[in-house]
Amino acid sequence: MKKNTIMMIILACNTITVTSLITLKNYFNLPIIGIIPDINKATKITQNNIIGLLGTQITINHYCVNNLIASCSSKYNIQVLNSNQLVKISEKKIKK
Repeated sequence: MKKNTIMMIILACNTITVTSLITLKNYFNLPIIGIIPDINKATKITQNNIIGLLGTQITINHYCVNNLIASCSSKYNIQVLNSNQLVKISEKKIKK
């Protein structure tokens, strides 16, 4: 069996990032990059100052995301929709 050396970990999921990034960074001695909703990018491209944010309930309710929303809410109308169905929809697409 071929062994590979892991050089970096990318968490390509908002939920795993907000729940586990700090713990993983403390456990592994290699770069770990997480993603969170890019509200700042959305503020630059919105034409009507309304931003939709769709995520799992864990992501939407996490303090990091709430802080991002709060930092922009005086200037932008951020509409939040949480849906745990996102995981099921994603898994269904992968199985096809």
